Amino acid sequence: MSEKKEEKVKLEFSKLTAWKIISGLLAILLIVSIYTGGFGIDGEEDNDVEPTPSAPQQPSQPQPVIADKVNINSDDPVLGDEDAEVTIIEFSDYQCPFCSRFSLGTMKQIKADYIDTGKVKLVFKDYPLPFHSEADEASIAAACAGKQDKYWEMHDKIFATQQSWSGNANAGDVLAKELKLSTTKFDKCFDDREPESGFAGDMQDGNTAAGKGIGTPSFFIGNEDKGFLLVQGAQPYPKFQAAIERAL
Repeated sequence: MSEKKEEKVKLEFSKLTAWKIISGLLAILLIVSIYTGGFGIDGEEDNDVEPTPSAPQQPSQPQPVIADKVNINSDDPVLGDEDAEVTIIEFSDYQCPFCSRFSLGTMKQIKADYIDTGKVKLVFKDYPLPFHSEADEASIAAACAGKQDKYWEMHDKIFATQQSWSGNANAGDVLAKELKLSTTKFDKCFDDREPESGFAGDMQDGNTAAGKGIGTPSFFIGNEDKGFLLVQGAQPYPKFQAAIERAL
């Protein structure tokens, strides 16, 4: 065989070998992406959290934070069986788009699989961020609806209509009428702004449990036996499922 033909054969062999290696690597990456939920292209990644100045966006794979205890107050709204084995403590902001995404998406599956079956209860804590000008008002509206036993109905409506009520000064009254609340009682509660006094305490509870400032939404999932695992952001259902099953 001539030197030119021999070099051509070697070159073609090298190209074939390199292509096989590249194809193998791509196949491995594809398998990894399937079992890990992808590479964050769909937006469901660890950074889907509204950051605070003291809690900048977290790295894509933060170290897990486990708190021994998270303070729960007697006036915190609770969804589910009070005696449920696992507690999800949600720190949320009604004007936060990621919080709305969680409420309208992943939360529904958690409720169907774990809350409605008595395994999990959810405790809601207000964490209104300072740069969301109407977050306080939305939290007050929910708390005032709660005084008429319609907290969770108002909670769901606020998140479902987030884009329409933001910037609307009469949004609370409109939602109260839709829920057939006593507008007289609702307006008095809203004008007194009494629920607002508890927001700072809720925010401190979250910061203390995490040992730092947190963004929204943030969740502590577990119980006092196994501790509470911190999950931050509008994460996909499997991440919540894994944290819940850890505590069960």
